Amino acid sequence: MDINLMFIFSGIILLLIIVIITLIQKIKSKNLTIEVTETELKTIFERYEFSQRELDRCKEQIKIYEKKDEEVKENFANIVLFAHFSDASEEEKEYFNNKDNRDRIIKIYNGSNGKSFKSYMSSISYGKFNVENYFPQDNGKTIDSYELSLTQEEAEKYNHDVSIINELIDNVPEVKDKIIDYNNDGIIDNLTVILNCSDSSNSKMPTTGSHKSTYTGDKTYSNKNIGPYNVLNTERLMTSLLSSESGLVAHEFLHTLGYPDLYT
Repeated sequence: MDINLMFIFSGIILLLIIVIITLIQKIKSKNLTIEVTETELKTIFERYEFSQRELDRCKEQIKIYEKKDEEVKENFANIVLFAHFSDASEEEKEYFNNKDNRDRIIKIYNGSNGKSFKSYMSSISYGKFNVENYFPQDNGKTIDSYELSLTQEEAEKYNHDVSIINELIDNVPEVKDKIIDYNNDGIIDNLTVILNCSDSSNSKMPTTGSHKSTYTGDKTYSNKNIGPYNVLNTERLMTSLLSSESGLVAHEFLHTLGYPDLYT
């Protein structure tokens, strides 16, 4: 075969491989699926008189691409718990039992409108980072908030994070049949506590102010140790636009992933 024809032939093969891989990439980016059997792929190659070697090469290139795509996608668990203080009014105690409030919280975390926390984390990672949010106190209609032994006044004066988390994990249902430790290091990927209370972010040792920290207690939850956690309050979370609400969740969660505050 003429050497020029060999170069042209090789170029066509390479172009076809690139086209097939590009199509797969575009299909995956749109969350679509396509089924192409080995026989159908072989028919395409036979039509253009490509050899078995080129067919095998194309199939291998596709396998390499698909394996690489699977390896870079990461899942991350986030358990969300709810509580109110012992001095809460009757209305405040029922806050999470209100279906509108419950639905709004679920929308902030898992909504499909593109502005939810889950959607945001997927978008900024180009679909490579998926957060699985779990709500063990949610029954699908209301959220059974736990009443803490602390008053809000006590929580605003000192940091009571560990005692609050200890109370919650001793009294709320465990997460069953779900992966809560995706990297298998024995630690829950992330824990979030939402307190029905006003904000106290200006406190030097905030418990009611939104923040991220690391658990220093010795209790376990659902047979896993507790590590990074976020604390949010309903004043900041529920009294703003949806984009700000999910933005607050994402802000504290990104601290769990190691991102610092970029303001002074």
